[in-house]
Amino acid sequence: MKIRGHCFKTDLENNMELTSVATSAAHGSCNGTSTLLINLLILVTIWYFSSIVAISTSKQTMIIVQMPFTLCFCQFSVSYITSGLYLTLSGNIREVTRNESWLIKTSAIFFAMGFIFTNFAFSFVSASFVETIKASEPISSVLLSYIILKEENIFFTYASLVLVCVGVTVSCIGDDQFHIFGFLCATLSNICFSARAVLIKKLYLNSEPLTSSSESAPLDEIWLYYHLCRIGLVILFPLAFLVEWSNTLVEYVDFTRRAFSRSSFSLKFSVASSTSNQLIILLLVNGIFFACYNLVSYFVLSRTALITHAVLNVFRRVFVIIFTAIYFNIRLTILNFVGISLAVIGILLFSWFKSRHAKLKVLKS
Repeated sequence: MKIRGHCFKTDLENNMELTSVATSAAHGSCNGTSTLLINLLILVTIWYFSSIVAISTSKQTMIIVQMPFTLCFCQFSVSYITSGLYLTLSGNIREVTRNESWLIKTSAIFFAMGFIFTNFAFSFVSASFVETIKASEPISSVLLSYIILKEENIFFTYASLVLVCVGVTVSCIGDDQFHIFGFLCATLSNICFSARAVLIKKLYLNSEPLTSSSESAPLDEIWLYYHLCRIGLVILFPLAFLVEWSNTLVEYVDFTRRAFSRSSFSLKFSVASSTSNQLIILLLVNGIFFACYNLVSYFVLSRTALITHAVLNVFRRVFVIIFTAIYFNIRLTILNFVGISLAVIGILLFSWFKSRHAKLKVLKS
């Protein structure tokens, strides 16, 4: 409506404009949420797929040649390079401060030992069995948290862990390929990873702010992963060289010497070269997907709540167990399925009760 050149809007026109703005905002919000969900779905798919490939190729490598230190060294090398490249491009790379040094170095030792024991476990038992045992990691995490951090949980949290114990026990009883050394290695890897997690938590609870100073980038999970791999390589190199590479070099020289003295040298050399090439490709593929699996896990964690990430990780492990059992032609018995189901339910309940307990503590404080 116009009066002497001025334009005035009626109430109806104003309401229509407000409705239009609100509708546009709602559409924008929905589109933004949809984009975030699609991005998260893509990341979770990459996380699951890379995890399956990394674990399958780890098992396959240990079938070809039992060199757990070398496998671990290759995994850490690719992870160190990729995480370092990501941090450099994002401008978040920085050195470890003096107050952080001891905890990060100790965490790196447990981190490397965790994967060494995991690779040893692959030498003795199936990948699906190893993943079932590793599902019980919350048990050692709770025990170490209580011992080191004096962290207490509610009754239902402990009760859910009993269900995890029962599930893992039932699954072990029903496994045709049960091996005591494989079981012990998988259990020791759980203890090592739990110790690493508790020490990292202690680092977060440290008196020094994690943002350190205005000159430093904030301490985040990928930054930690980079330094854990960097320090882990320092530990793994001498172990791989002394235990595996020196022996392999001697055997290769001896093989070449004996092969030269026989007419079948060309055939034997071609077979050896073919196996070596297969192993190198397998180690490279494993290292790439190992790095991808760990890095994408951190990307998912940064976009979801801790409880959501824990639930997604439980189902990731289920997918890995089923896929590796099919791929390596491992027969899963009824007891296996019952045990895995009980362990999964126990972990889901554990994650839920722990998250609820944490929220109640925040509200009370």
